[in-house]
Amino acid sequence: LMLFSPRFVFFEYPDRWSVILGLKQLVFGVMVFFGFGYARMFRMIEKIGAADGQSGNIRPFYNQMLLFGKINVALAIISLLLAAALNS
Repeated sequence: LMLFSPRFVFFEYPDRWSVILGLKQLVFGVMVFFGFGYARMFRMIEKIGAADGQSGNIRPFYNQMLLFGKINVALAIISLLLAAALNS
């Protein structure tokens, strides 16, 4: 919805509001990237678990999935802070 604002023009940042909105879009893009990584790690865990059933091979992928989840939560908090800055 933020792209439909008449105040926002792509790659033009004349004021503080446009800069903050551009940063918010960048954060959303990074969140999507890590979301796909999270889904990929989950798929790998399912594939390895179905193949041999040993949890030792799964652990590195599980740790990476947890890291992606933490990064996504941090990015969501940053996004909320940027949204608050848009309204100030």
